[in-house]
Amino acid sequence: LYIPNVDMDWYRKRTARYLDDPERAEAIKYVEWTVLETQVRMLTPFTPHLSEEVWEMMGGEGFVAFADWPQVDESMVSKDSESIENIVQTSMEDVQKITRVTGINPGKIYFYTADGWKWKIYMNALELAKNNGLDVGSLIRISFKDAEMKVRSKEVAAFARQLVDDTIKLPERELKMRIKMGQLNEVVILQDALSFIEGEYSAEVIIAAESDPWIEDPAKRAARSKPYRPAIYVA
Repeated sequence: LYIPNVDMDWYRKRTARYLDDPERAEAIKYVEWTVLETQVRMLTPFTPHLSEEVWEMMGGEGFVAFADWPQVDESMVSKDSESIENIVQTSMEDVQKITRVTGINPGKIYFYTADGWKWKIYMNALELAKNNGLDVGSLIRISFKDAEMKVRSKEVAAFARQLVDDTIKLPERELKMRIKMGQLNEVVILQDALSFIEGEYSAEVIIAAESDPWIEDPAKRAARSKPYRPAIYVA
């Protein structure tokens, strides 16, 4: 029951800049109302008196204790969108950690997304993990079947070692979703959230793939990028 509150905090933060648009504001209100109504129904067995009061204030019919238990509406579920939004959220959480530890008030924030060869290794790791066969040796062997990887032998071996533990820890649902979605264009995902990120930090935000020829990488952080975890430099 706590998770919806966390999700709604993020949702309100992401949608705040759209509240001046009447059409979008109405849609945002509908989402918030639907979540609240669902929470009230789910809380009723634990806080019946409070839930009845809130239900009445919301204009609910009859007693909430007799209302139908909430059902999942699959038409409103988008696991792809959840995974994509998670990239934006975790990237911003990483920025917050950096600024908290360093005390930097950012003027510029650099995001560097992983190159295609890293994604190939990552997808291999996901497939091996799905079949409970993921370890460093297996990941390196299967990755070296790709001619491109042999040219990067040292980089591939080092990157494979970085991936194994985190990939094994992925929940099964998330593992299957990432396999289904394949390689993501994280530059586009972050670019779509550019104005939001800049607004949150009042800073210039630069987004690039780690091998972009025009890349600005003053602290040499780009090589640290991973799929679903862009590298970050705050200045």
